[in-house]
Amino acid sequence: MQSIMLDGIKKSMNKLNKQYENGETIAGNIEFIENRGKENRYTYRYLNQTVFTFGYTRGSKKNEIPIRWVPRQMGLTNAEYNKLYDCSLSKKEYNSLMITRGKIRYS
Repeated sequence: MQSIMLDGIKKSMNKLNKQYENGETIAGNIEFIENRGKENRYTYRYLNQTVFTFGYTRGSKKNEIPIRWVPRQMGLTNAEYNKLYDCSLSKKEYNSLMITRGKIRYS
């Protein structure tokens, strides 16, 4: 399994935080909480629902920590996460996947 570095996580989270894709407004936003010396946390919310949340503790070389469990926390396979990272999976497609998998519910 490929290790995911913090810079890659930041890139993927920034993509999920974009409000517009191809001129269309896309729901969902990332909340990032940075605690100095403790765990940093990402939470993705879509229509007032928490889709995923995960945290990590930074070491002294904060950008060199391999993190392998992020795709699973996001509800993705490693291949799907790589597509999100490489920009072939859009935020809209990610939201659709989460709806299909039952992580996002419509009332």
